[in-house]
Parts: sequence; structure tokens; C-alpha cells
Amino acid sequence: MFEFGKNWNNYSKKIRSKNIHISIDDLKYYLGIKLKNKKFLDIGCGSGLSSLAACKLGARVTSFDVDNLSTATTIALKKKYLSSSKKWKILNHGNVLDKKFCKNLGKFDIIYAWGVLHHTGNLWLSLRNIFLNSKKNTIFFIALYNDEGFYSRVWWIIKKIYDILYFDIFKKIYFIFVLIFCTLKNYVFTIANITQSFKDLKILFKTIKNYEKSRGMSYWNDQLDWIGGYPFEVSKPEEIIKFFRNRKCKLLKIFVNHGYGNNIYIFKKEK
Repeated sequence: MFEFGKNWNNYSKKIRSKNIHISIDDLKYYLGIKLKNKKFLDIGCGSGLSSLAACKLGARVTSFDVDNLSTATTIALKKKYLSSSKKWKILNHGNVLDKKFCKNLGKFDIIYAWGVLHHTGNLWLSLRNIFLNSKKNTIFFIALYNDEGFYSRVWWIIKKIYDILYFDIFKKIYFIFVLIFCTLKNYVFTIANITQSFKDLKILFKTIKNYEKSRGMSYWNDQLDWIGGYPFEVSKPEEIIKFFRNRKCKLLKIFVNHGYGNNIYIFKKEK
């Protein structure tokens, strides 16, 4: 299994005030509501950045992760930026696949799971379990990998290969190879299109440079999470929408990714 905690611990060392402000703006943009005194559940807290942003917006936050290094990283982030906060509770270990654990958490106004549930090894069970923490008017803010059909199956193989490589040096070499290939595969330098290729490359480098302006994240840590992140499951928007509608939820917003990456959903439970 991919060392998610190690990756987010490495990323946490890059977190600065600007990353926090970007994450705060991101929550405000997507949710569009005030979070003051709202009960906010961060499932798979990773680096703790989203939990920190929610807490700074006034929410009463509960964070947990199945990876102990992730929770340790989140605790360290809290000590650095909000050490005196009594509104932020971090659980040392928690598994969204554990029905009893989820029941004991209680009910929340906002349930947040960005890029997490598709790594649990049982996406649909995790989705069912998060309803144990919901009530009327609960908002679900989730991001799940888009199902690209054949290409998603290829990515499953790529991730599985990374997972079974035993030595770290092999994993690093494999990561660099896949990243370079997947990044540059569309750039064919010929006399006919060399000018356009250089223009496209310039756009690519600009995207990498400005990557943290989206959610305050790191391009390199996100790419490592993408290439190495296993278990790995995907879903189609219509499947997720049907699942939530069958549980009396209204779709408030959807951002569909037409390539690989996350589809973003915001639902509100009406009953």
C-alpha cells in the first residue's frame, strides 16, 4: 500500500501562510456558506491543511486518518498554527470502513473527503458509512477519481506496479519515468509543429509553477499521490449522483474532470 502519510508529511514541510490562505479561499468558494460553529468532519485528513482552513473559518473540526503518520502530521500542524484551539479535535487513528467507529463519531454539518474514499479499498462501503455521520441538511463535499474506462485500467496497472516495487530507489526511478512520459507524451517535436510545442510546454511549466494556487497543494506531492496511490478505484458522475439521490440528497454543485483526476461533488441531505 502507498505511504500516503509519508507523502503528506513531506508536503507539510512546505506549508506556509499563503498555502493556508489559498485553502481557506478554496473552502469558501466551493461551500459558499459560513462555517462558524459548524461541525466539520475531515475524513482522511492527510497533511491537515483542509482541517486547519476549516478551523480558521470558525468550524468545530474533527479530523481522522487511517494512516498514523498523517494524524501525527496534522497534530504537528495544529501545534504550529492553532495550538490553543479547542475547536479542533484530531483522532489518532480512524477507519472510514469501520462502521462502529463511524457511528461513534456522531453527526456533522459538513462531511469533507477530498481524494480519500477511492483509496480505501472499498469505495462504496466508505460512501455508505459516511451517512452514519449525517443528518438533515448535512453537506457532503467529496472528490472522487473519474472513471475513464480503459485509461483508468491502465492507471490501475501503473499504480499496482509502483506498489509492488520493493526498494525506494526503484519507486523513485519508476515515478520519475512515469511522470516524464505522461507529462511529455503529447509533445512531438517536428519541424511542422515545433513552435506550437514550445508554446504548449511554456503553458505546462506555468501550470506547474502556479499549481499551489489551486487548493494550496504541491504539484510534486500530488503527482506522487496520483502515480503511487494504491488502492485505487474510480467512479462515474452518474453513479455517484444516483447513489446520493437514492439517499435523499440534492446535488448542489458538480465539477466534472474530463481526464484523469477528481470529480468534485457537493450534496445536501434533505431528509
